[in-house]
Amino acid sequence: MQPEVFESSTFSLIISWIVCLPIILGIIAWFLGLFAKQEGVPWIFSAWLGICLLVFSPARYLLFQVVLASSYMVQSFGAFVSVFILAIYVPIVFGILYFIGIGLPVLPIMAMLKNKKRMTFGRGLAASIVLPIACIISSFLFYWALPFAGKTVGWLKVKDVIKATNGPPALIFKYFSSQLTPTRMPRFFYETPKEDIDFLRCHVASIYVSDKKLGYFLKHQYPEIYEKAVAESETAKP
Repeated sequence: MQPEVFESSTFSLIISWIVCLPIILGIIAWFLGLFAKQEGVPWIFSAWLGICLLVFSPARYLLFQVVLASSYMVQSFGAFVSVFILAIYVPIVFGILYFIGIGLPVLPIMAMLKNKKRMTFGRGLAASIVLPIACIISSFLFYWALPFAGKTVGWLKVKDVIKATNGPPALIFKYFSSQLTPTRMPRFFYETPKEDIDFLRCHVASIYVSDKKLGYFLKHQYPEIYEKAVAESETAKP
């Protein structure tokens, strides 16, 4: 049973859907645009670019981040106010993540096709081979840097961060973003029921909640695991 402390109010859920739906539709339209015919580029290459970004790059996880952040700001008045503070540095921190995840794999392709009015077969073939490799490398760098970037928002109220997983983020994460994604989990996750909600909340807590505040999440989400950990800690003391 989900503890009451991390359940969103009906009002927050409604606002969350209202705020997130245009974002979801807009990003989906952007992804579909990747498959559109580009001037001087064969359609099959445009489609391959879209497939590589969707499958091999962190683009799907970046979508989850956008929806999670949008859901977070409507969980409470305090969460909404904190957005003004986050706006000072979050675009820089997560902008770097965006560049690593999306910009880096596209840069070599742009360099290979620069100042060419029409793609030749040789350049197209080379770019098609380089693209998935570049996406995989950028994904490795992205997921390596993600925990460091996530901890920069560790000062946020844990209750609001976990509440933000309700509604649109849960749907996006389950059916879109978590597929084929290396998802970091805390050790205690393997003692949970391992349901979809456990998978999502444990991941969010592991990345976006500070180590000092992780105990609060564990205590209220999994009191039995928390009490067991406390008891083992007491037993281990000399």
